[in-house]
Amino acid sequence: FTGAVARQGAIRAARNGTLFLDEIADLPLEVQPTLLRFLQRGEVPQLGSEQVEVIPTRVIAATNRDLFEMCRAGTFREDLLFRLDIIRVNIPPLREYSEDIGIIADHLMGRMIRKHGKKMKLAPDAYETLRQYDWPGNVRELNAVLMRCYVLERGGTITAAAVRQAILPFGKMSVVQEPIQNLDDAIARLGKGIIDQALASTGGKKAAAARVLGLNSQIGRAHV
Repeated sequence: FTGAVARQGAIRAARNGTLFLDEIADLPLEVQPTLLRFLQRGEVPQLGSEQVEVIPTRVIAATNRDLFEMCRAGTFREDLLFRLDIIRVNIPPLREYSEDIGIIADHLMGRMIRKHGKKMKLAPDAYETLRQYDWPGNVRELNAVLMRCYVLERGGTITAAAVRQAILPFGKMSVVQEPIQNLDDAIARLGKGIIDQALASTGGKKAAAARVLGLNSQIGRAHV
């Protein structure tokens, strides 16, 4: 058509390489036959022509939904599923390998530092807080929380309090704590959590945190 610009499609761009189809469950039902034909024959039609081109490529598809259930509901083609489901790799949720969260967090932080240039590190207690959360959004949520801390933290270290503050507006901490023995113990824990959040919001400045909480400048003693 007038003004059209020739552009290489995703399949042709993956020639002799790998075509990664993320969130395959979201592929519209009317488009699924086109992908099925390619998987069956390796052929791609040329725009405006009856000719087809054979494209050799490896295909990997990913989803977090039950495609078999979608087939039963009529929203995903069964024949396409069988073409895709040759070698299946099940990736467990992040909460099931919490011992690796620190390694993953370091990798994500390293990418942020290389991209944006601001040096930042996680405090030892921050790693523990990351491991205590159940991460319903998996690595994407972990990346979002770390990015939130990276952008908002004024110092060079991300503390446990900063991590909790970044998580709480969007999720719920699943922190394993010692049993509460009495009311004074419960009140002390609650007070410490509130003070931690105030300190995080003021960049660790005790006097400023005290003003936020309406306390005197002896917040350091209360926090200890």
